[in-house]
Amino acid sequence: MSQAIIATIDEIDVAEFASCREQWNELLYDSGADALFLSWDWLHTWWTFFGQDDESSMHIVRARDESGKWLGVAPMYSQLTKYRFGLSGRLLQFIGSRWRSDIGLVTEYLDFLVRPGESAGEVRNALLGYIFDQLRWDELVFSYMKNSQPLNSAVSKLAQLRNHRVQVLGQAMSYEVSLDDGMSAYLSSLSSNMRRSIWNKRRQLLSHGAVSIDFYGTDRLADGLECIDALHIARFGHTVFSRKSKEFIIRLAELPDGSLFPRISLLTVEKSPVSATLDVFAANGLYNLHIGFNPDFDPKLSLGLLHLGYNIEDAFSSGYHKYDLLVGGGKNNVDYKWGISNSRTNISSVRVLRSTKLGLAYGLRLALRRLGI
Repeated sequence: MSQAIIATIDEIDVAEFASCREQWNELLYDSGADALFLSWDWLHTWWTFFGQDDESSMHIVRARDESGKWLGVAPMYSQLTKYRFGLSGRLLQFIGSRWRSDIGLVTEYLDFLVRPGESAGEVRNALLGYIFDQLRWDELVFSYMKNSQPLNSAVSKLAQLRNHRVQVLGQAMSYEVSLDDGMSAYLSSLSSNMRRSIWNKRRQLLSHGAVSIDFYGTDRLADGLECIDALHIARFGHTVFSRKSKEFIIRLAELPDGSLFPRISLLTVEKSPVSATLDVFAANGLYNLHIGFNPDFDPKLSLGLLHLGYNIEDAFSSGYHKYDLLVGGGKNNVDYKWGISNSRTNISSVRVLRSTKLGLAYGLRLALRRLGI
């Protein structure tokens, strides 16, 4: 296809973002991007709760053809940020990301939405070119991208052409349980130790009394979130959810057609909660956002693994194709997800610096760290 396929590159304003759900999700479906974190439902709800403040500006860059059809979207926003050494500047990043603050929720698998085909690279580069040349920013962060996605290499190439400094901020791995081959095949793929932890030790759990798995939907979602927080406090000494993040999850559950469905899975023994998970359903898959469990229940049992085993079994029996465990390990960086997953994806976060002063400040901070200051 020729370059004439792109007729316009512009930005969507707040009002149009609120009304473009159909066009957005149609592009999402066609692009093959992540069905949860890049859906209009997740991103618009996120912006409503976390993006609308006096220091943030939305910059959703869109490419269209001559008929007005959407070819690609880059969901970005900028935020006035204060740095060390008295510096300030504008940080541009994905909607869904709060690189410098913890809001209790992480948006992963971030990317541009680009319609597939011969012109996909052209559209991606046009969106990226607009971001580099038309938007005001001092620091640009692309967080939680799959290493394999074309945007990763496109960012590095364009930054080098513009003589901007590029840094890899972090490398991680996401974990998934693929259920396409059936539950028996999945269990057979596990090591004997892991199979015992998530499946065979159910008998030991039953020795403590009546065991039940209860699922909380919209009507009891708030109660379930409070339960996860209580279990998290017992294990880590602090809550996992902020007030806004709880309201965000509840709002997702209230969306009209239920395309995203948050639910709490509660594992109880003798009617007492011992473990709780927050999962979100999207496009025939479940995403495990959080898990909390009682660390003192039985030192010979891995309650979290047992509970995930129940959830995975339920996901298979319900016809879901995957149970996504996302990025992150356990307490003390114990990588329990490696053993329970059968599919893994490398994830990275990249920073581009346009401000010379910021580049010097980051260099000075690194030097001070090396000196132990």
